[in-house]
Amino acid sequence: MENKEKIEELLKNAGLSVTLQRLSLVDFILKADHPTADDILTWAKKNLAKVNTATIYNTLNCLENAKIIKKLKFPHTAHFVYDHNTHDHFHFLDEESGQIIDLPKEAVNIEHSLGSQFNINKVDILLKGTLKK
Repeated sequence: MENKEKIEELLKNAGLSVTLQRLSLVDFILKADHPTADDILTWAKKNLAKVNTATIYNTLNCLENAKIIKKLKFPHTAHFVYDHNTHDHFHFLDEESGQIIDLPKEAVNIEHSLGSQFNINKVDILLKGTLKK
């Protein structure tokens, strides 16, 4: 676990106790590419001793509430995915591979032409296509 100190700091700054299970789960999510809960559960059952489904979901909810990860729902799947990038950004879905790629907000130009009738708090964008080869 190469990011142990970084993860410990994230957990402590969020007011969470540092446990081996939390360290391991955050490390996996940091290395994974937008994993689903099923991906995380499969990994946890192979790599963590005596872990159950409820504990994993409770830990994911705890990490989400602490803003260490974000839980996202995309229209192309029935599953939630978890993102370690908690900064505002957009996503690109490669429809051939299913890979989800983070895009910085600056990479997408959105002109606001709705006038003053709306107070916009957040914009979520999923661009779909294929990666150029």
